[in-house]
Amino acid sequence: MKNKRGTSMAPKTLVRIILILSAAFIMGLFVMGITKVITKGGDVENCRTSIIAAAQSKKLPTIKGIGRPIANLNCPRQEFVLYKKDIVEKGEINQDKAHKRIADAMAECWYMVGEGKMDPFSDWEDKNKNYCLICKTIKFDKKLERFISSHADDLNKTYLIEKKGLSDEEATTKVKENIKKYMVTTEKLYVREHSPKHSDKTYYGYLFNEEPPEISEETKENLSYQPFIPGSTIFVNMYRYKAKSTAWKVVGIGAAVFGGVLVVGGLVLAPFTGGGSLLVSSAGWSIFAASAATIAAMTVGVLGGGLALYATVDKAFESCEGCGIGGIQLLPPYVPLSEEQKICVEDCNTGDPKYKNIPYCSLIVN
Repeated sequence: MKNKRGTSMAPKTLVRIILILSAAFIMGLFVMGITKVITKGGDVENCRTSIIAAAQSKKLPTIKGIGRPIANLNCPRQEFVLYKKDIVEKGEINQDKAHKRIADAMAECWYMVGEGKMDPFSDWEDKNKNYCLICKTIKFDKKLERFISSHADDLNKTYLIEKKGLSDEEATTKVKENIKKYMVTTEKLYVREHSPKHSDKTYYGYLFNEEPPEISEETKENLSYQPFIPGSTIFVNMYRYKAKSTAWKVVGIGAAVFGGVLVVGGLVLAPFTGGGSLLVSSAGWSIFAASAATIAAMTVGVLGGGLALYATVDKAFESCEGCGIGGIQLLPPYVPLSEEQKICVEDCNTGDPKYKNIPYCSLIVN
C-alpha cells in the first residue's frame, strides 16, 4: 500500500514542483520588467537632479571662486531601441508610431537636462568651448533590421529598372513610395506638427523654444521619404563664446551658410550624391558605411533631395541667464562630433557680422 501510495503521490508532487517553479519564473520576469522601467525612469530623474545641483552649485563660493560647478553629473548614456513589434503593422511601418518614439526620446532628453533653463556644464569664465551631454543612441532591433533588409529589392532603383522594366522616373517614384512603407523615415516633419503630452507646444517648440519657420512644399516632400539612420545620437550642446554673456545669434533662417551646407527653414540640408553609398559633400563628412549601410545605402544615393539636420539655435537657452547657443541635436552616425558649424557670434544684424566655425562638441561631459 505504501509503495502504491508513494507511487501515486509522486506525480502530484512533481506537478506541485513544476507549478511552483513556473510561478517563480513568471514572477521573476515580472519583477525584472518592473525593475527595468523603474531604473529607466530613475536614470532620467537622477540625471535631472544632478543637473539642477550642478547648475545651482555654481552660485556658491568655493576655493576656486564663484561660477564653477562642484556637483557631479549623474547622466549615463542610454541606448534607445526601436522594435519591429511596436511600429510594423500589416507588413508596413507605421511612421507616426516610429516618429513619436523618436520625438519622445528627444523630449525626454531635453527634460532631463533642464529644458534650457540652466547651465550645468561650464564655468562662468569659460569661452570658446562647446559642451555636450550625450543622451541616447537610437538603434533598431534585429527583427526591424531584417524586415527592412528583406525589402532591399523594393528599395533598389536599379533593380526596379533592370528587373521590373520600370522607367527611371517610375522607379524613382516607386522607391519613394516604398521607403515610406519599408523604412523608418526622418522625424523632422512629425516634430513640427505634433505635440508631446506634457506641453501645448509642438515638439519643435518645446525642444527649441520657438515654433518652426515655414518650409516649402518641396522640402516637406523631400523630408517625407528621407530615411532615419540607425545609430543616430541624441545629445545636448551649449557653446559659450564669451565669459558670462548672452550676445550670440545664429545665422538667420533662409539661405544661410552652415558648415558648408545650406540652412533652409531651420533645417540643414546637405545634398545627397549618386552611387550606392550615402556621401555627404560637406567639409569632412564621410561615406556612410558599416552596419547602417544595409538600411540606407541601397536607397538614398539615387533619390536626390537633402539630408536634414537640426540647426543650432539661439532660443533654446534663452531662459538661462549667461548660457550660450545650442540645444538638442540628433546626429547621424557618419557625422563626427567634431564637425564644424559656421555660426554668427557678433554683430549679426549689422552689415559686418562676425562668424566662427564651431564644432558640435569640443568637450563631452558624460
